[in-house]
Amino acid sequence: MVNLKKFQEQFIPATLLLVTLGVVPWLALEPINTVKFLFITVAGVMCLGIIVQNYSVLSRAPGRKRILLAVIVTLISTNIFVFFFSNGGWRQQLFGNQGRNTGLIFYLSLALILIFVLYFSDDKLESTLLKVFDICGMISIAYSFIQYFEIDPINWKNPYSSLIGFQGNPNFQSSFLGLHAIFLLYGLIFGSESKLKKVFVSITLVASIYIIAVSDSIQGVFVFFTGGSLLFLYLIKFSKVRFLFLPYLISLIGGFVLTVFGLLQKGPLQFLYQPSVSFRGDYWRAGWKMFQDNLIFGLGHSSFGNYYMSYRDPKSLSGIGGRGVDTFSNSAHNVFVDIAVSGGLLSLVPYCALILFSIYYLFKVTQDRLPKNNKIALFSALWFAYLLQSIISVQFATLAFWGWVFLGLFIRNAIDSMLPSFTADGVKSKSIKGTPLLENSKNNLVVMLLSAFMGIGIGILPLSAGIAQKSAYQSQRLDRVISSAYVEILDADRMNQTALLLAKNNQITEALKILNKAKEVNPRNYDTWLLISKLSPPDSSQSKEATARYIEINPYAEIKGIQRK
Repeated sequence: MVNLKKFQEQFIPATLLLVTLGVVPWLALEPINTVKFLFITVAGVMCLGIIVQNYSVLSRAPGRKRILLAVIVTLISTNIFVFFFSNGGWRQQLFGNQGRNTGLIFYLSLALILIFVLYFSDDKLESTLLKVFDICGMISIAYSFIQYFEIDPINWKNPYSSLIGFQGNPNFQSSFLGLHAIFLLYGLIFGSESKLKKVFVSITLVASIYIIAVSDSIQGVFVFFTGGSLLFLYLIKFSKVRFLFLPYLISLIGGFVLTVFGLLQKGPLQFLYQPSVSFRGDYWRAGWKMFQDNLIFGLGHSSFGNYYMSYRDPKSLSGIGGRGVDTFSNSAHNVFVDIAVSGGLLSLVPYCALILFSIYYLFKVTQDRLPKNNKIALFSALWFAYLLQSIISVQFATLAFWGWVFLGLFIRNAIDSMLPSFTADGVKSKSIKGTPLLENSKNNLVVMLLSAFMGIGIGILPLSAGIAQKSAYQSQRLDRVISSAYVEILDADRMNQTALLLAKNNQITEALKILNKAKEVNPRNYDTWLLISKLSPPDSSQSKEATARYIEINPYAEIKGIQRK
């Protein structure tokens, strides 16, 4: 019989490994996010199975964990409520946008994984997770150098940088390497390894920082300095120079303020400014207006792109930094704004409550009366570094998965440090109760198998649609190309791509059929209406309706000369 106890200790590390390194460029047109979504969904559903099997454990947990559980359950409940009572399409809300896949299923999976880590992890699982994190970091560094020397066997196409690792984007790759660099720095500061190993870690850290520096992405730098600063803050607090704690903290706050001003082209750090900052300002302003107009329920999960063109302001058309009428995004490039737009206060409040809990525990564990626990320094540094990155970027599967796992490990260690189970030196004086593992019974085995198959059945849908699309394109058969557009989960952007390909091959009738279905899938996809208006007979009612609808969704389109017919 399957050893369920051993399986429970290994499936989260295994799925983290697969999410971090998993790519399928030879299999699907969208080779990054779909495969990562698959494994996150599997992990989330399997965590649900474990939670159901061990639900009695939750009621016996310490009071602090029960309060946190209430917040997580509220987050889950309100997001489900938003799904049913907002105006977003069900497919887009559940699975997210093409190329993102960060819809309701994604966030529910993260919440379930957080519950598992908080309640059912132990020191052995924690150690395994850190080993997997280190392995992923090492492989990512090695692969980055392969890309740096232009000997990558995979012909990735990225307009920003070739250093995209397994994340498909230099910002995500540099951010992940930034998180791993924090882990390496922690080993140098707090580790008890041999001198030879510390030399190896130092060389690896330098290599990682070099890749971050040449990746043309500043996000990795922010991530590393945020985490590194917190590690030194913790080191100072529990050292003989603790009198420097307050001056160091003030200097960190001052540095953060100067950095923010530098990003806005003000003060001595103006060199930090990048044109993408202006884009983010456009997205944030539009997102804030969406949130104000839909304060309670939001617009539906992953709906930012459906409304951005309607809510953007004239400043976003300035042309500065490459901005203009055609500039579009399906994300606010700020997780807080994306959540506020998607679910209004119902989603934003419990999410912010989770963050406030983590800030509360950060202050609690740095009090003199509490024992020292170096792991808290590591996990808090990693969590808050991820949190900073999420303020200036879109939500991404790899970073979010690790970030929420680090949140669970941080709070777990913080709560345990408040229990009477540590000596003054931070050494456990008695064993803390380990993970309440599943028993090897037939019922439990059935539940775990059902969870696994359910997770695969749900998570594979976006990937299977991408596989069908790429296979059809490679076959060059008209019937397969047409049928690939209708493979679930239907996505308007994917259908637009197929329709455009058909139109270029003079298959206008079939292209319009696909577009008419696409407008049902997502009535606010402006590309769908634009293509219908261009492919329909010029003076037809369909063309006039499509043009009017396009301009309604994208009011500034008339600037380019697209007029109502």
